[in-house]
Amino acid sequence: SIIPAGTPRIENGFYYQDFKLNPGKQIVYVFNRQKWSKVVFGFDFVLRKDTYDDRAEYILQKSDSIFTQVAFVVLVFFQVVYVMLQFFYHRKKEYTYYFFYLICILLYFGIRLEFNVRFDFLKLYFPAMVPYMNDVLLILPFFFYLRFSRYFIGTAELYPQMDKQIKIVEYIILAMAFIVALLIPLDEPYLAMIVITIFIQLLFLYSVWLIRFFYLRRNKLIRFLLIASVFAVTGHFLAITLPLIPQVSSYLTFDLLNITMIGLAFEIFFFNTGLGYKAKFEQEE
Repeated sequence: SIIPAGTPRIENGFYYQDFKLNPGKQIVYVFNRQKWSKVVFGFDFVLRKDTYDDRAEYILQKSDSIFTQVAFVVLVFFQVVYVMLQFFYHRKKEYTYYFFYLICILLYFGIRLEFNVRFDFLKLYFPAMVPYMNDVLLILPFFFYLRFSRYFIGTAELYPQMDKQIKIVEYIILAMAFIVALLIPLDEPYLAMIVITIFIQLLFLYSVWLIRFFYLRRNKLIRFLLIASVFAVTGHFLAITLPLIPQVSSYLTFDLLNITMIGLAFEIFFFNTGLGYKAKFEQEE
């Protein structure tokens, strides 16, 4: 048998556990206990003298995805600042909900960026919260985006019946996020993954129906939001669904998070365009 020597330690963004190997043939059994549903963990055996450059070697292997994620996180960060300025000047509720929507996205991709650059902040200071943020943040942004959309469009005044229906869906999203959070301490990551995947697919179908409803209203201001929403929900839906199709997943040679980031980048672009149009429209009024 192999006896661990000492306690685990953190160096270069990796967790290390020393083992003392006796001469001769060794059979090693490793039990990987995983609580996260959307992050893949692994392990490797290395000599202690070779651990000093693990971070540099890992970053070099992940350089393409790291550059893309850094660019996206910077984009979202500046969008957060822009929305804060909009709220400061206009004091409207929709900017508050869009702000929290962006914060959810920033946290979700920030966790992945930490893993890629092997930088410990959230994982080091809030280790118990990171698995919750990882799973819950796949669902929670839908709540803030729907709430923002209602105020941006003014559904309470223009379409009161639809406004009530969207409110119900918002509460369902909050309830589902709570259920997913309850599954994490139960050590059921795959069950959580199944629940999240099915729920996001249902949300996608509902979003398509909702987009069609508002598209038929023929409101130019609303159409900016609709185009933004199409990119956001489609990117998220594809990133969740494509791995489930064996005929497609075997040909995917890139990180599916790129699809989500592209969709969200276009969503931000059309959202900003819509804000400009809305400001012009209100000034003319």
